[in-house]
Amino acid sequence: LRNIVISQIAYDSLRFEQSATLKLSCQDVQRITIFQWNQYEFQEVGSIIPNYIRSDGKFIPQFSLTIHAPEDLFIFNGWIRYTLSDSSFIDLDTNFVLCKYPFESAEVFWIKDDLPYPEKKSWHIDDFDFEGQRFFYRAGGGYGVYEVNFNTGESKVWIDAVSHNLIAVDDRHLFYTISNHEIQHMDLNSGQFRDVKTFSWETELNGLEASNDTLYALDYLYGVIYLLDYDGNVLDSIKTRIAGTGLTKFKESLIFSSLEGLHALNLKTRQVKLINPKRPYSFIIRFHGNYLYYSDYDKGFIGQIPLQDIFQSM
Repeated sequence: LRNIVISQIAYDSLRFEQSATLKLSCQDVQRITIFQWNQYEFQEVGSIIPNYIRSDGKFIPQFSLTIHAPEDLFIFNGWIRYTLSDSSFIDLDTNFVLCKYPFESAEVFWIKDDLPYPEKKSWHIDDFDFEGQRFFYRAGGGYGVYEVNFNTGESKVWIDAVSHNLIAVDDRHLFYTISNHEIQHMDLNSGQFRDVKTFSWETELNGLEASNDTLYALDYLYGVIYLLDYDGNVLDSIKTRIAGTGLTKFKESLIFSSLEGLHALNLKTRQVKLINPKRPYSFIIRFHGNYLYYSDYDKGFIGQIPLQDIFQSM
């Protein structure tokens, strides 16, 4: 009975199917019911009467049942009940982590509840970045910027509280936005702060990347990516004409997300193309090592996807 196949077919939907390996001597299972724990009690969320096919003198129950899962549900906790012909039943516990849509190869990198400083974060992670073995993240809810060192396991507070969303780190340089159109800088060696760039109030920055002395800022409203030096001087601007979110550099391209999927802007040719019609359900994406990392805003985790599953047309 445990040969149940569970798949995430949408961000908020799970499908339960019986594996064909289950063979019964009679049509004994009369109904399959799915129960889910909702913090207070188990509730029935779906029920179905199975069909049977006969094979080698045995009966193979078949069913496919799709249930809705709340958008902020990270782990499905419940059980599957097999009701038998004599009204008795068999219950099987089941757990499923909802991180497999739209990439089945996606895995959980970090759960927000496992990050340091739990008293200083809300239920989402606004932005994060890697610098070698150092992981920086901006906790939601008006809090600051924090660091976790993967080598030592130590954690550190860099900015305790500031109203901003985006961060980008390169060597000793920490950039962050304090509004939708203002960028500031913190020197991680000296701890000094300075203003970098204030765009016009109509600007809505929705992606920030720092790499090799160039700061990239994505304007969501106008579909423009600005290239700046670390003093805030605009070096160039490239119109993508796409309402993009998130921004991360990969080789000679900038990768960003839209409702259409994942796009790549080639910095040499200045051409944009869709590299994958699928995209993580996230505003924030980062490349590091052999993975694309993303912050799932609703479910409260950071996921990772192997690079080979990202690039379809590059």
